[in-house]
Amino acid sequence: MSDLEASPDRGTYSPGEPTRIRVSVPSRAGGRVRASFSHITTALAVLEGDIGVDGSVVLEWAPPPETPRGYGVDVEVWGPEDLPRMETSTAFDVLARWTDRPRYGFVTDFDAEDRAVETLDSLLPFHINALQFYDWQFRHDQLVAPQDRYEDPLGRPLSLGTVRGLVKEAADRGMASMAYAVIYAASLHFQRAHTKWALYDENGHPLEFEGFLGYMDPTPGRPWAEHLLQQCERAITELGFDGIHLDQYGEPRQAFDATGAEIDLPSAFRGFIEEFKGRLPSSTVTLNAVKNWPMEALAASREDFYYVELWPDTPTYREVLVTTNRAKEASLGKPVVVAIYVPADHPANVRLVDAVLLASGCSRIEIGERGRLLADPYFPRHQALSLELATALRRYWDVAVRYGDLLFYPKSAPSSDFLVEGLEGVWTTLRRTSRWLLVSMVNLGDLAEARWDHDHPSPKPIANAPVRIGGNVSISRAWWIDADGPLGQPQMVECSQEGGFTALRVPNLLYWGLLLCELARESPA
Repeated sequence: MSDLEASPDRGTYSPGEPTRIRVSVPSRAGGRVRASFSHITTALAVLEGDIGVDGSVVLEWAPPPETPRGYGVDVEVWGPEDLPRMETSTAFDVLARWTDRPRYGFVTDFDAEDRAVETLDSLLPFHINALQFYDWQFRHDQLVAPQDRYEDPLGRPLSLGTVRGLVKEAADRGMASMAYAVIYAASLHFQRAHTKWALYDENGHPLEFEGFLGYMDPTPGRPWAEHLLQQCERAITELGFDGIHLDQYGEPRQAFDATGAEIDLPSAFRGFIEEFKGRLPSSTVTLNAVKNWPMEALAASREDFYYVELWPDTPTYREVLVTTNRAKEASLGKPVVVAIYVPADHPANVRLVDAVLLASGCSRIEIGERGRLLADPYFPRHQALSLELATALRRYWDVAVRYGDLLFYPKSAPSSDFLVEGLEGVWTTLRRTSRWLLVSMVNLGDLAEARWDHDHPSPKPIANAPVRIGGNVSISRAWWIDADGPLGQPQMVECSQEGGFTALRVPNLLYWGLLLCELARESPA
């Protein structure tokens, strides 16, 4: 097995920042390395260097300032002496704001042991550019603890020093830090001391969550909303957080205030976000749309990206696709991040979920805490990844970053413009710019109605399969990008014209691949 590794030193870069690619290959001390930088299919620069005695070298390049833009880096190592050549790939992007293309990770371990460097360095190969600090808070109604060492409401030992250290180290690696808070939850003690601030059911009973939290009225202008806004502002100013990740529990969807008047929760959620952005305009905010609720209110709000949490009542891959497409359509151009919990011992499910989401132009929160998998709605129950699955996910994120200019292009190609024929059981999503047509292919085979939360086998691989693409603009050249392969380089494929169609062959497709087509003439996208 190759010990060659390459990754950037930041989750994303701002315009004007130099890019540093660290190449590590302990078995090749004294050898040489060459890194080729490219944008889609255009070669931009080639750098070479000597591998040091520690088996590593850092290559620095100044990318163009245009944003948002993703780049590929293809690495080749040779020597010393006559040892065989080795190859790998990585990617990076330049963004004006991380929320232009969020790649959300998570941290949950905030005890006094200092693991910040290890934790965050493990996330660089996955290109994580923001972190949700899940359950970092002292209490739901008092986010910042009164002393350095404290316990969370479930008794986990935490440290403010650790939180501060993670925020600082994340910033040094081009990763934003988002403080977790629940928009309407307080300790039962706090709720009982502030009964006029609480939420009630139709019978006038205070609403509680799992016996240890009380629901509070988040309507803007009311006392709880003002209290929580002050707590959020304190977390940002005192600890350096870049923003707030607001949560809710999906239920109840009907609630009443202390006078018996019904509360419009979707409007309250949207209003709270408006108040937050008015008070903290440079800070990031998002609110979890649990089971895609309340989609319309959140999509129309000023939140910076749309975050949707899917549960097993959206059980099939087809329903995941339909739900996320609805979210994208409603989000008015905002990026969409999906939380969906798949255990690490279901590797085919993990890969297929990622393929469906990335192909549809969404990203997924899945990697955190020393490269572990988000597998449960209670984030501290993260799970270890096998080497094979970790490698596969790294490749997916390399491809997503490298070709992000097309994958996350805001306009999909109208179905009337192009027709893709020839691959049974393969879902296709099209993105079109003035120069490019990107056909993202997901191999569902007979798994389209399979449940993502039930273990299932890998889809049957497809090889050398004929494809025909028809449309109102012809295709001059085409490349295949195998997201499941060892390298992210585009491989040119032969294409010919057949009666208004472009005919070509897909070399191989396991879970996910991209057919990159250059249009014969430029036309408005």
